Formats: sequence, C-alpha cells, structure tokens
Amino acid sequence: MSSGVQVKVIENIPAKLDADELVKGLRIRRNVDYIRNKLGSLIETISPVMNPKAIYSVSFVDKIEGDNVTIGDTVFTSRVVRMNLEKVGRVFPYIVTAGSELDDVELSKGQSAMLLNQVKTAVVSKAYQYLKAHLTEKYGIKSLSSVGPGRLDEWPITQQRELFSHFGDNVDRIGVHLTKTCLMVPIKTISGLFFPSEAGFESCELCSRENCIGRRAAFDPKLVEIFGVENQ
Repeated sequence: MSSGVQVKVIENIPAKLDADELVKGLRIRRNVDYIRNKLGSLIETISPVMNPKAIYSVSFVDKIEGDNVTIGDTVFTSRVVRMNLEKVGRVFPYIVTAGSELDDVELSKGQSAMLLNQVKTAVVSKAYQYLKAHLTEKYGIKSLSSVGPGRLDEWPITQQRELFSHFGDNVDRIGVHLTKTCLMVPIKTISGLFFPSEAGFESCELCSRENCIGRRAAFDPKLVEIFGVENQ
C-alpha cells in the first residue's frame, strides 16, 4: 500500500433498481412484459442481500516521467493516463463492486441466470455513479472523469496489480481480489482513477465496441486521434 494514502470505504451503497429501467437498457422489442416480470422477480430476490461497496483514496500526482505517472508510491504506465493527468493535482484511485453477496444468490425455478447478470451490471453501474457523485459533493469538484486499466490497450489490464497494490490489504474490506490473469472477482467490479476534468472523459470514448451494456459514454473518433490510440 502507498504510504500516506487516505483510504475510505463505503458499504451498503444505495442502488435502487427498477425493472422498467432495466428493460429499456436491454433494448428488447419482444416479450417485454415477460422480461419485465422476470427482472422484477430477480430484484425482489437480491434486494435483501445486496451490498454494493467501494474503496477509494484521496491521492496526488507526485511525478510524471514519460508515460510513467507516480501516485503515492505507485507508478502507473500509460499514455492515456499521462495525458489526462498532466495538469491534475488531486486524483482518486477507486474500486467499486456490486458485492460478492450477489454471487451467492440461489435462483428459484424459472429465474434466469442471464437476466441476473444484467441486474448485477445495473447494480455496479449505480454504485459507480453513486461514488462519483459522492466524490464531487464531498470534495467540491464540479466534474470528474475516469480511466481504468484494461479498458484500453494503452492501459493494459496487468496494471490492475499496481492499482490493487495502491490499496494494499484494504481491498479485502470490500471483498474484491485479483486473479493471476488480473481479472477482478467479483466480476461485476469497476476500478480506475477519478480525476477532475472540465471537459469530461471516460475510457469508453476511445472504444468503438458496439452494444456494450457497460458503456458510460459514446465513442468519439476525434479523441482517438488526439490520444493517438488504436481503435478498440
């Protein structure tokens, strides 16, 4: 863990789920009422055990050398990170998760594992938005942007190790761990760096993948040219 890091943990993040909202997100045209009822049943099942969590730190960009960005005692290597943080002082490394509790949910007859996966995605998305709003309000920031390891080739997923080392054993407090291949468990977990940005930025803007349920911003080919990254 980086020395002098102020680590904060938030548990029981409110994530109000609505079946109608989830149906719209799925963009389905057939059997809408049937799917809505199935989603409503799943929401009732998971609500008593749902416990989204987040961990973040209040940190600062200490040094930039080439594409190496030092935050605390942790060095992140990425052109996209460097370009975003060149004029930034304060930064908020974070990990937010839907919670391992949802992985232990037992489905009753007729409930869909595929739809449960969509519900979990909605939970972590709402937890992410809650954390973002929490940071903007608590620290008086007008607008926050985010970039995360593994979302783009220019910041590979292997840099999850650096992000997790930044928090050290504190990550255990939200029940998240890394596999040998740097995948996060629970799967419905988002990690990265929040940073102040008037222009606004999400890694999604550099990714052209279509029909991504986790997309938080539209693809922007102009930004791809600015950052000099390969089209994902």
